[in-house]
Amino acid sequence: MNEERIEFALGTAQWSGRYGISNLCGAPEFHDAVEMLEIAQRAGITTLDTARGYGESEALIGAALEASGLAGSFEVVTKLDATLVRDGTTAAQALANAGRSLAHSREALRRDVLDVVLFHRFAHLSACEGVVLRRLLRERENGAIRALGVSAANPHEAWAALELPEVEVIQVASSLFDQRLSRRGFFEAAAVAGKRVFVRSVFLQGIAFMPTTGLPRALRGFEKPLHEIRGAVQALETTTEHLFLAYAATLEGGTPVLGCESPDQLRGLIDAAAAPPPSRPTLHRLASRILPLPDALLDPSKWKLAEPPPPQAQAAAPPPM
Repeated sequence: MNEERIEFALGTAQWSGRYGISNLCGAPEFHDAVEMLEIAQRAGITTLDTARGYGESEALIGAALEASGLAGSFEVVTKLDATLVRDGTTAAQALANAGRSLAHSREALRRDVLDVVLFHRFAHLSACEGVVLRRLLRERENGAIRALGVSAANPHEAWAALELPEVEVIQVASSLFDQRLSRRGFFEAAAVAGKRVFVRSVFLQGIAFMPTTGLPRALRGFEKPLHEIRGAVQALETTTEHLFLAYAATLEGGTPVLGCESPDQLRGLIDAAAAPPPSRPTLHRLASRILPLPDALLDPSKWKLAEPPPPQAQAAAPPPM
C-alpha cells in the first residue's frame, strides 16, 4: 500500500439501506460487511462512522466486528438519536432518551466504552438547558465515552462548534461542490482550535457520479459544475473518485468519511486513495472554477425530488456518500 495514500474513514450510513441518491444496492449482506471490514483493516483504515439514525448499521457493525475478530482494530464514531429532543420534550425526557440512545449503541456495537459520540443535531447541545451535554460530559469524565462532538448540518453550526470547548470532534459536509467552509478558512481554524474534523458528503450522496442528462429537475443546478469536473477528469486522465478524494485531502486536518455498499466499491476507493493526486495548484484552480451553489442545492435534506431518478440516470456502482 502506498505510504502516501489519502487517509479516510469508512462510512456506514448505507449499511442500513438505500442511502444516497445513486445507491442501487441497498444494505450489504452480512458476509459483505465482514469482507469490507477485513479489506479496510488491511488497507490501514481505522475509523468507522455510524449513527443511531442509520437503521441497523450499528448492529451490523457490531456483529461483523465480532465475527471478523477485528473489534480492536477500529475506532467507531456514532451519533445520538436524531429525535433526542422534540418540541415539548422535558429535561427528564431528554435525559431518558439520551440514556436509551447510548445503551442501544453500546448493545448494538458490542462495546461498553464508546469511542466517539456526536450529537446528531447541533441544537441538542443546548436543549433543555444543556442537560444532555452535561450527562455526556460526565460519561466522558468517567471513561464511558472517549470523545464528544457534533454533526454540523451547515456552515453556521460548524463555525459555532469551534467556539465550544466541550466539543472535540466536528463532522461537516464539504466537497468540490460545497466549498462554503473551505473558502472561509474553516479547516485551518479548526486545526488551530485543536478540533478533530470528519468530512462527509465528499461525493454529495453520489451526485458526483451522475450524468448531467439524468439529473432530476430540482438538482439541475449541478449541471455546470459537473461539466467542469468531467472536463478536468478527462484532462488529468484520472477518475471522478480520485479527483473528489484528492480535493478532500487538501482540507487541512479533515478526514474524509466515504461510504461503500460493497467490497468492490471499497477496493476502488482504496485504489483511488493510493494513487498520486494532482498537484495542489491544479486542484485549487479547479476548485476556483466551481461557482458557489445555493445552500438548498448543497443540503440533501432540502432536495425536493418528485420521484427517484430513472435507472439510466444513475451511476453503475458509485460510492454514494
